[in-house]
Amino acid sequence: MLSACAVRLDQVAVSVDGNAGPSDPLPLDWLLTQQPVLQALIAIGDAAVEPLIEVLETDERLTRTVLAVHPQMTHQLWVLEVHEAALAALRVILNRDFDERVPNTGDFRERMRQRRLAQAAAIRAYWARSGGAE
Repeated sequence: MLSACAVRLDQVAVSVDGNAGPSDPLPLDWLLTQQPVLQALIAIGDAAVEPLIEVLETDERLTRTVLAVHPQMTHQLWVLEVHEAALAALRVILNRDFDERVPNTGDFRERMRQRRLAQAAAIRAYWARSGGAE
């Protein structure tokens, strides 16, 4: 069941208006965690942590969630990535936020990739300290 849930993360489809998005993750996390596939992963609990960390580190797929983001009245669309859904599930399972900052390299995609890897490393370290890693 665990691998089936991880595979289906690209099916996450949340309807979001311009009030939640990449700069405001907590309301978006709540909406994501109402999705059946994420609820199933959260219900699995600790056993889902390692596979979700792997998704966070490596999964490049997109979900079916498109966010309408309105920074400074400029309409933009943001397609939520699978690793962002995995991070939402990890935040709930571990009851912690892992908002890692990385230097501004000027390349947005690279900065977001580095942030994602820093979050995965922070979660792995926390998981090992808390006795979750075997």
